[in-house]
Amino acid sequence: MAGWNYRINIKQYLNREGKDDIITIAENIANELRTVPVFGSLPTKLINETKAAIERVPEDKDYHELKFNQVLARIYDVADNYRVWLGL
Repeated sequence: MAGWNYRINIKQYLNREGKDDIITIAENIANELRTVPVFGSLPTKLINETKAAIERVPEDKDYHELKFNQVLARIYDVADNYRVWLGL
């Protein structure tokens, strides 16, 4: 894994879909992201956007996952830019 500036593992939480609720997954990922200084407010945004989606449309899990995944996509973009490995 040469060439990476940071290495963290968020996939362990993504692999828990169906076992943990999406808020727990977002919080666990945010905690990992906060250990690396490059993500700025994205960890908090991940939690807040996920919670807001649940409040807006409580019964639509697809909508919750969409909002979660939109922020997660930005996280992966930042990770790529700063060479942050997010794997296992």
